Amino acid sequence: MNNFSINFKNDQVVEQKINLNHKNKIFYEDNEFLILGLGKFFNTNIDYIASRSFCKNFKSDINDIDGDFSFLIYNKRKKLLNIFRDKSGIKNIYYFIENEELHISSNVYHLIQKKPSKKFSIEGVIDFLFFEHLYDPITLFENVFSVERGTFVEINLNDFSKREYFFRKKLYEYDEVYLDEKEAIS
Repeated sequence: MNNFSINFKNDQVVEQKINLNHKNKIFYEDNEFLILGLGKFFNTNIDYIASRSFCKNFKSDINDIDGDFSFLIYNKRKKLLNIFRDKSGIKNIYYFIENEELHISSNVYHLIQKKPSKKFSIEGVIDFLFFEHLYDPITLFENVFSVERGTFVEINLNDFSKREYFFRKKLYEYDEVYLDEKEAIS
């Protein structure tokens, strides 16, 4: 199993699945926080990501982390869930909210099995047929969303309100230079 999933109902974890023997797993739980996900980190120790210290400082630390990851942090006391996806978009993570339940998975097909109403998204189908690609947060399924690359989504489980934060940095900073034909040739 190279994916993970978790379901919330009435701000409680109903079900969570992850292969705890997977070498790239991210898992930590105490009385205040739950971290669940998969990832490879190039400049950060995975043990730091799966720690209470990271849970408390993730908004300041996330911008400095490089790697391929998708994971979530659930603050049990505040009933806040933060869902993260890497800057390059290598590791996908999907979610839907229906009937006051929140379902999250790194595999959209496992997620769809949990969805009571399985309908295609017209916008997703049109985008796929015209562009042969889907742009986040659109998926092929109605009301199923992908977390955009380089973002994290914060969901308040008390009222299911949602906010998105971008943590992508510019890779290159440059000024556009306009040359006339003679300068461009020489």
